[in-house]
Amino acid sequence: MNKIASTQLHIYSPTIDNNPVNTPIVDHNGEILYYAKPPDDDLKYEDQFDLTHYSNFTFVLNKGGTLWEEANLYLLNMIEDDAGYSEETRISYKTVAAHAKALQDYKFFCDLKDDEHELSEEDRKTKAFWMIAKRPTNRPNFKYKEHLEKRMLNQELTPSTVKKMIRPITSFYEFVQRELGMTFETTMPGKKFGAIIDTGNGNGIFVEGNEANRVRGATNFDDGYIRDVGKLRPLDEGEQAQLFKVLHDDGQPEMILSHTFAYLTAARMDTVFTLRLNTFINSLPQDYSDAAIRQWYAEQKQMEPYKEYDVMIGTGTLIDAKGTVKNYELKVPGYLIQMLRVYIVSERAKKRREAMRHKQANPLHEYVFITDKGQPYYVAKSDPHKSKYKNPPDGGAVRVFKTNVISKQIRFEYSFHFLRATCLMNLIRTHQKLVADGVWTTDQLECFVQKRAGHQNKATTQKYLKYKYLEKHRAEAIEIRAAKLLSWIGDMGVANNGKTKN
Repeated sequence: MNKIASTQLHIYSPTIDNNPVNTPIVDHNGEILYYAKPPDDDLKYEDQFDLTHYSNFTFVLNKGGTLWEEANLYLLNMIEDDAGYSEETRISYKTVAAHAKALQDYKFFCDLKDDEHELSEEDRKTKAFWMIAKRPTNRPNFKYKEHLEKRMLNQELTPSTVKKMIRPITSFYEFVQRELGMTFETTMPGKKFGAIIDTGNGNGIFVEGNEANRVRGATNFDDGYIRDVGKLRPLDEGEQAQLFKVLHDDGQPEMILSHTFAYLTAARMDTVFTLRLNTFINSLPQDYSDAAIRQWYAEQKQMEPYKEYDVMIGTGTLIDAKGTVKNYELKVPGYLIQMLRVYIVSERAKKRREAMRHKQANPLHEYVFITDKGQPYYVAKSDPHKSKYKNPPDGGAVRVFKTNVISKQIRFEYSFHFLRATCLMNLIRTHQKLVADGVWTTDQLECFVQKRAGHQNKATTQKYLKYKYLEKHRAEAIEIRAAKLLSWIGDMGVANNGKTKN
C-alpha cells in the first residue's frame, strides 16, 4: 500500500457547532465543545489514524511559542505510518511524546545558536541553524551531538539517554528530505552504513545505521550499571533482604506481590502491572463466601509449588512487553501463582475491582493490581479505555510508593526495574555451577538467560554475564532462594488457609 504523507500542518479549532464531522471535547469548565476540521483539509486524517489513541499529543514549539511545523508534521506522520497495525502493536503515545521531547530539546539548542548569530525572525524562517548544513563538520545535528557528548562525559547524561535523544533527530532529517523535499549542501543527517548483528546459533541479521547516531565514548562507558532498556543494577543479597523486609513491614499485598513477581520472573514494570486475572485463574467465585471460595479453589488448575509455569506476554495476551520482541514466556513458580490466587479472591482485591471506573468488558480481563483509587497502576497498550484517561497511569503510584515508603527505610539506590536485573543475576549465579561442572557451556548459559529475559539482541544478555558483580557471589539452588524469599515476605496465604491482609 502506498503511503500518503501529510505535508501540511492543520490545527483543529474549537467550535460550538455539533456537526457530525466535528469531534466533541470537554473544556476545563465542563462545557462541551467540538474540534472542527479545517475546511481545506482534504487529507482525511480520521481515515488514516485514530486520534483518540493520541489524546496526549505533544507539540514542539519554536522559541516564540509558535509551532515548529516540520517537527509536528514528523510526529503526525509517525502515527500515520503506524495506522495499519493492530491495537496491541500500534505506536504508543509515549513513544511519540519521547520523540517530541527530543526534538524540543534540539530546537532549544538550535534557537540558542540563532540567538548567537542574531538572526531576525524573518531569517529564522529560511536560514535557521537547524536548516543549514554546508559541510560535514558544521552539520547542526552533529553540533548538537557534540553538546550531548560533553554532558555525558560530565556524567550529566548516560550513553543510552544520549542515543535516545539523537535518534529522533536523525529520523526527523530523513523525513524532511524524503517527504518535504528539503535539501542540504552536504549529506544529512549523516552517512549510512550496514552491519550484521549476531542473534545467536550462528545466525545474524543485516541492519542499516547512520553515523549520526554513533556516540563517542559510549562503548567504554562503565558506571556500574547494566543497560537493558534503562540503567539497571542488581541488588546484592543484603539489599534484597532489606527491600523485602520493608515490603513485608508495610504490608500492602499489591506491592509485596508485584515486587515479588518482578524479582522471580525478570518482568518489567509495565508487564507486572498489566497482568490480567485470566493469566492465573479460569473463573471467579460465584460469591465470596467461605464455601464458594473453597469450591472455587477446587475448580482451579492445581500448581506444584516449585514447578515453573509458562506465562506468555506481549502481542495477543493483553499483557504489555517492551522492546521489539512481539511476545515471550515468563517462568512463574507455582507457589507465586498460588499467592496471587489468594490475593485475587481476597476482600481487598474484590473491592478494588468493584471501584474500577473503567471496567473491562470481560471480568477475567481485569488487571490483577488496582490502586485504592480504582484505577490500574499501569494502563496497557491494548486497553480499550486508554483514551478515557486524561493522563493514563504509567507506574506513577509505584514510584510514589518507592519515594514515600521504600527509599525512606533503605540505604542504597533502588528502582523497581532493579528487580529485573536482580532476577537475571540470581539465575546466572544459580546456574553457573552447571558451567563449572561441564554440564553446560557458556553459550548454553547465555542462551538460557537470553530466553528468560526476552532479549532479542544477544549483546544485551552478555552485559549481565560480564557484569563485575557476578564474580562476588556463589551459586544457590532455586529451592533455597524460594525459602529465603518466603522468609522475607511471609507466606502471603500459602500456609494460612488463604487469608491475606484486607
